[in-house]
Amino acid sequence: MKNFIPILAILLLLSGCFEKKNYLSEEIRKFVPYKKNQKLTFVSNKGVTNVFRISKIRDSIFPDGLPPSNGEVLIVEAYREADSINEERYVEILAELAEYDNKKERIRFGLQFTNGGIGLTASFSKIKNRELITLKTRFNEYNDVIKLEIEYNPEPSEWQITEFYWSLTNGYVKLMQHNGTIWELK
Repeated sequence: MKNFIPILAILLLLSGCFEKKNYLSEEIRKFVPYKKNQKLTFVSNKGVTNVFRISKIRDSIFPDGLPPSNGEVLIVEAYREADSINEERYVEILAELAEYDNKKERIRFGLQFTNGGIGLTASFSKIKNRELITLKTRFNEYNDVIKLEIEYNPEPSEWQITEFYWSLTNGYVKLMQHNGTIWELK
């Protein structure tokens, strides 16, 4: 019995070291509207359809291993279904990152269409207070939208996404490529 008390004390001490600490605020977590197995169908103004299926929403503390950890990442993963041009492939469509107790929360937007894609990392503090607008697309109307523009070099590639619209309840709803292709959530 005497040996049991020190062992129990050590186990309790060690279990406290492995307690998961959340670095992402509830506010940024609410920015992820997606659910596992959700399908996102985007149709371009050129008649091309891309379908994404949310395969996983992963919340991880980094670095992995023994504490102390110094951040957290929440990643939304999807598979883009095969179409006439591309095979099925995995894409990371959104990632939220936080380091050092919510002081540096960032969002990484990423989505790969047939012949086009987006890659933007932005500070959450610069996004969360943007004015919400109403956006009407060919398929729906959204009343909780933030418009985000992407600044590239003076001569962007024609396939690059130059601006997109993010709905707080639906995620990506409209994306515009430099070549005039417009993708909208169906």
